[in-house]
Amino acid sequence: MELKALVGLKCLILENTRNLCTIPRNLISHFSALHILRMTGCSYNVSDQEIGEDSVLFGGGEYLLEELLGLHSLNVLSITLKSRYALQRFLSSRKFQNCTHGLSVRYFDDSRTLDVSSLADLKYLHRLNILNCEKLEELKIEHLKVVQKTLEPYHFHDLNRVQVVSCSKIRDLTWVVFVRNLKYLKIESCYELEEIISGRKLGEEFPEMMENLNLLSKLHSANIRNLPNLKRIYWKALRFPHLEEFYVRGCPKLKKLPLDSNSAKGQKIVISGSENWWKELKWENEAIQNAFLPYFKPC
Repeated sequence: MELKALVGLKCLILENTRNLCTIPRNLISHFSALHILRMTGCSYNVSDQEIGEDSVLFGGGEYLLEELLGLHSLNVLSITLKSRYALQRFLSSRKFQNCTHGLSVRYFDDSRTLDVSSLADLKYLHRLNILNCEKLEELKIEHLKVVQKTLEPYHFHDLNRVQVVSCSKIRDLTWVVFVRNLKYLKIESCYELEEIISGRKLGEEFPEMMENLNLLSKLHSANIRNLPNLKRIYWKALRFPHLEEFYVRGCPKLKKLPLDSNSAKGQKIVISGSENWWKELKWENEAIQNAFLPYFKPC
């Protein structure tokens, strides 16, 4: 509570304070000069039962949002929200739309779907984490007619890092094709995930994008692990002019990568995985397999 004396505090970084249980209420609201507040990874190892009602962390994020609304100098925010209600309240604020750089969504046990198009209004969002949402079945793009008409209604502005972890019921992540500047993609422990980009879904909902060769074209790193039912990333080869690393582990059903002779011309890709997985991969022809062989790194 003595931190209330820091009336001139401009920057508070609590990222990855994984065991933090308590931030007293009416503390953060005292930092009227605060410009930067980073809290992603805060209380990551702490259950809701361990967070007391006197903590601003209690309630999924609602109390924290209330205090942040009073900070008129805040212009850089990264935050974790744990309920649909908190997210809706967060997205309804123009203040948060204009200052949020990082967002983590965790424990969304009150919803089976999440409309990710609602995040497109976060102008400066560059990092999105969707974590431990065990009941979440679909991440979807709404307003289909607008999408089909313009093809690029959702630019997601600065978003370039997406992480989806422990969302066991999600079957695809087709929505990432609208993250035009995606550079880093991590997908882990999504046990029912069958494909990352669904050709069927694109064909039915976004037919104009089926022949778009720029899907994931800004990608630098793909890290996919512990996806026991993943069968494909995309149904055909894609171009990756900037790809540097393709890390695969614990994906026994993934027998083919979206790579061909045009995928990474002039680009040296490190493909990391188990030797047994690599030996069972299927390629369009032996020449393509031999071309990528020097870039394979056993893990």
